[in-house]
Amino acid sequence: MEEEIVRMAAEAVAIAAEMKLSLDYSEKSLPRVEKALMAIAPHYATLNDAAKELTAQRFGCYLLVVGHRTYGGRYQWNEERARPVLVVGEPNFRVAIMTWDKVAERLAGDDADDITVFWAGFAARAKAKTAGSDFLFV
Repeated sequence: MEEEIVRMAAEAVAIAAEMKLSLDYSEKSLPRVEKALMAIAPHYATLNDAAKELTAQRFGCYLLVVGHRTYGGRYQWNEERARPVLVVGEPNFRVAIMTWDKVAERLAGDDADDITVFWAGFAARAKAKTAGSDFLFV
């Protein structure tokens, strides 16, 4: 699964590069991810379902790789939602993030689904390292 996540993240990097946006797998690149998603959003509705899903998966995987490189952890598969999840902090605490749905919602034009705000919540909990905590960001 990790190889597939990394491969799809690289595809998001390539798409962003075509838009003249440089993604370097750092948290500092997340405003550029937001910019890429907002540039794609006006055309998102015209894509077929498979293309919509693939676009959300690519950028969602990019976010997962940023999280993994920044906070460590491990990738898991959520059977119920059929999506990857990054889990950090175990065994002392657990902060998990699933990104595909949030990216899809942002691509659909929902301003409330700003990726940088979503990420800030996850990052704050991952950095806090509060013993016994258990959070899932979706």
